[in-house]
Amino acid sequence: MQYWEQKDWVRYQVYVGQFYGAQLSFADSYLTDEKGELIIHYGGHSDGDVLGEGAQSAPNDYFPVPSTLHILWFNPLDNQFWRGKFAMPKERLTELFKQCDYISIREKNSEARCPFYKFIINAVPTGQVFVYLGGAQIRFIGQYQAQKTDTDWERFARGIGGYPEMVSDVEPRRQYVDDAKKHFFEDKNEVHQESIAALKETPPPNDPAYWNRFFKTYRWRLAVNRPNVLTDYDANYVNGEFLLTPKEEVGRFRDAPVPYRVVFFVKKSDGIPSSYVMEFDEKAIMAAFEKMAAYGKPITFQADFDKKYDELDVYLTAEGVEEKIILDPTRLALRD
Repeated sequence: MQYWEQKDWVRYQVYVGQFYGAQLSFADSYLTDEKGELIIHYGGHSDGDVLGEGAQSAPNDYFPVPSTLHILWFNPLDNQFWRGKFAMPKERLTELFKQCDYISIREKNSEARCPFYKFIINAVPTGQVFVYLGGAQIRFIGQYQAQKTDTDWERFARGIGGYPEMVSDVEPRRQYVDDAKKHFFEDKNEVHQESIAALKETPPPNDPAYWNRFFKTYRWRLAVNRPNVLTDYDANYVNGEFLLTPKEEVGRFRDAPVPYRVVFFVKKSDGIPSSYVMEFDEKAIMAAFEKMAAYGKPITFQADFDKKYDELDVYLTAEGVEEKIILDPTRLALRD
C-alpha cells in the first residue's frame, strides 16, 4: 500500500528490547487501534540491554497508529511474569510519525521519507516499560508500570517463538529459569557485562530508583570558549534518546537528560567550521551532573579549546559556584 492511499496509516516496525534475559509472549503482546482491534503482535527476545534500542519483532509495513499497548513478559532472573495494558498518546505518535518529506512532490506514488519509523518497547526487571519512537532520531514517548502476574507456563513456553503449533516439547519452568541464568551469567558473547556489573550497584536494577536515574532531567546548556561559536549539536542521552537540538535552543539552558555522546559544530576564531565528537562513560557523567546539580544552579557543560585546537578541556560549572567538575571523555576527536 502506498502512503498516499491510506493517510490515516503510517509506516513503522516494532522493535523490542528486554533486559536481563527476559522473554516477551507473542500471543499476549500486541498493539490495538482506537476501536480495540488488533494491529500487530510482537514478542521474542533481544540481547544488548540498551535503553532506546532493540531487535525488530514485527514487519515494516503500513499500520494504524496504536492507541493501546498490551504486553506480557517473563523475567527468568526473578522467575517472574509481568503484564501491562497501557494507553498510548496517539496524537503525539501521529504527529511524530507524520513528520515526513516526500522524495518527489510531482509523483503521486512517491514514498515518504520519515525520521521516525520504529516503535521501540523496552521492558526492565522492575516491571517498568519504556516506549520510544526511533529512526533517524530516537525520542522517548513515555514510561509505564506493568504488574506482577502469573500465567500458564506451557502456553507461554509454546508461544515464545511465535509458532506454538510447531513446538512439540516444553521445557519445564524450573529448567528454563536455570538455563537462562546460566546463559546470562556465562555471557559468552560479552553482551551483558555492564548489566551483570550493575547488579552489584546500589540501587540495583530490580529497584525502580536505578532506572529513574537515567530519566532525570537537569537544566543545562552546552557552551564553548570565545571567540569560538557553537552553531549546532546533537546528542545521545542516557535515557535512550538521540536528538538533534533545535537551532533556537543551541547555547541556551534547557531541561534535558544527561548526554553521554555529543557531536557539536563550532565556528572557530578563523571562521572555519569544524565538528567534534566527545563520548563519556554513562555512569561517570551521570554522577558528575548529580553532583553539580546539588548546588541548585543551572549547569554549563563547558568545552574549552586551546589556541592551536590541539586540546579540549571539558567540565561542568555553574554561575556563582567555585567548583568545576572535570570530565574525562572516553573519546574525543575531530569528526570527519
